[in-house]
Amino acid sequence: MAAVARWLPLTHGIAAAREVAAGAGLASVRDDVLAEAALGTLYVVIGLGLLAWFERESRRKATLDVA
Repeated sequence: MAAVARWLPLTHGIAAAREVAAGAGLASVRDDVLAEAALGTLYVVIGLGLLAWFERESRRKATLDVA
């Protein structure tokens, strides 16, 4: 379960927020914040790639609805 949680959005952000709320400094949660930023960037890249692929395929098959 922990292996899956590492790839879910907000996992590292929530962990960082808990540590800061418990009194930890921002420097101590840097790794969690960087991991969350990297994961978010990865999701954006994957999403944009899928969007481009779906659009390309729908144009190729002439199935893109045009208003």
